[in-house]
Amino acid sequence: MTTLVAGLGALASVFAIYRLWRILPSLGTLWRSVLLCGCAYAPAVLWPAAGLLLFLKLPAIGLYIVIAFSALGELNTGEVALVRALFLRQVAPEPTSSRSVVNE
Repeated sequence: MTTLVAGLGALASVFAIYRLWRILPSLGTLWRSVLLCGCAYAPAVLWPAAGLLLFLKLPAIGLYIVIAFSALGELNTGEVALVRALFLRQVAPEPTSSRSVVNE
């Protein structure tokens, strides 16, 4: 039942994107997505994780999917930059002024 609902959600997403922007994923993208879903399903089922281990399992599978899509050439340079920014988020140092302020 969960797979059916997820599949219907994916179809609804593709339909919504088509209605908004009149674009559809290519057949190659569709097949690569099906392949990666199957490859991600295997560890999801075979890796028993309860409790706090679930917080390791789900990000690991998600990271695998992002790396696999990138390795298959599905992500363009802008999308790769977005993923890098999410994972390598750095706080910019506060600018310092060369003038000192003296309170009177």
